[in-house]
Amino acid sequence: MGKLKTVLRGLRQTFIILLITFVLAEVAFRVYNYIHPSFIFYDSSYNRFRGKPHAPDFDFHLNSKGFKDVEFNLKKDEGTYRVVGLGDSFAFGIVPYEYNYLTLLEANLNQSGKKTEVINMGIAGVGPKDYLALLVNEGLELKPDLVLVSFFIGNDFLQEKEERKLYSYSYVASFINYLLTVHKGYEGQVLHANMVYDDNAPTFTDATFVGIESDRSEIYRKQNKAFESDFAVAMDYLTQIKQNCDERHIALVVMLIPDEVQVNQTLQARVMQIKAFNSSADDFDFTLPNRMLGEKLKAQGIPFIDLLNEFAHATSHTTLYKPMDTHWNIAGNRLAAELIERDVFHLQPPATDSAAADGEPLPYEGFHDDTDCQAIRGWVWDTLHPNDPVKVELYEGNTLIATVTANRFRKDLFDAHKGNGAHAFEYAVPAQLKDGKPHMIRLQVAGTKSILTNSPKQVFCSTK
Repeated sequence: MGKLKTVLRGLRQTFIILLITFVLAEVAFRVYNYIHPSFIFYDSSYNRFRGKPHAPDFDFHLNSKGFKDVEFNLKKDEGTYRVVGLGDSFAFGIVPYEYNYLTLLEANLNQSGKKTEVINMGIAGVGPKDYLALLVNEGLELKPDLVLVSFFIGNDFLQEKEERKLYSYSYVASFINYLLTVHKGYEGQVLHANMVYDDNAPTFTDATFVGIESDRSEIYRKQNKAFESDFAVAMDYLTQIKQNCDERHIALVVMLIPDEVQVNQTLQARVMQIKAFNSSADDFDFTLPNRMLGEKLKAQGIPFIDLLNEFAHATSHTTLYKPMDTHWNIAGNRLAAELIERDVFHLQPPATDSAAADGEPLPYEGFHDDTDCQAIRGWVWDTLHPNDPVKVELYEGNTLIATVTANRFRKDLFDAHKGNGAHAFEYAVPAQLKDGKPHMIRLQVAGTKSILTNSPKQVFCSTK
């Protein structure tokens, strides 16, 4: 009996010590996370995954707001076309800053003569709900001309259905779960820190990577009622983003990013092998989410570009995703930047102007003043021939609406020494654009790739 009491006393003391240790560890983890927020611990805010200000990322440092971008001012410079990029780890990027598609897009647009600032507000691990919150809390005050939402097909639907796990209520249990499940799945480091980037190095183990892709693949299953519910929730957030942009006359484009399993036939076959015990290939359609989302975006009047077909075609001869990682490598980021430049800003047509063909800067200077439901307005002049009128092409997407001559006199242009001041134009918005849907209007000097500053602009005219 005495031995039993001794054992029970020892167990009680051990329990008390473990309880005190657990409580102290819980407090310590909570204090640490308050000072240095980490993705390991649960948080409903997008700041859970936000980068630490000035943290190293390969040979780059995050800016003072924790974004993978250079510092930017709240007020944009005059004559600058500002783009705010929202997205998850694709926007943040697993490649160095200089190879990120948003960085490349900004460089390409500026090289084409369009003074552009692309602000990368991508945060890893977030979804459509967070894109909306980030836009409202931080993006709108930047007064962007365009909001580009990078929607990852692979998990942006799934982000909206994640249920809080029981262990997440404890910081100690969350840390233990991280050590047992998340951490061991990586071959390299989770954070980029001061690493040297290797485009060919795998990130996950093979088993972990294929497991991730297999788990995600349920969204491609036909007649999946659970996915239809998740789809509706994600679409609702995109609609709210549109409403916020429309209220402030901000252009919006949603870019659909394909998961690697959608474009890589070898990976798709491996996933289907895992699914084979209770499914057949006929039960899945790997283009289904894109088609559903595309149809809904069209119905809501939200402009979008879908990268699926282009990436599927390019994957047949080029590696676009980092090995066992699920994200784009350098080549994938480069292709995405080119497709955005082509499909959103329409800068692919070859220049016919001799100066542009010779690589010399074009002599034109102009501005897209405004586009509303009454008229499209702006001005442009030729600095080499200051009194000659210039012709301007008006496009809706890739469709040429009209060619107008910029020959109206404006005193402000004359006072600013823009030749004789007769370089303005105004064109009535055609009836076919007043259909209750958004239209992207682009102005460029006729026969060249020279796009007017502050263009394109979005116009949304009700049929009423």
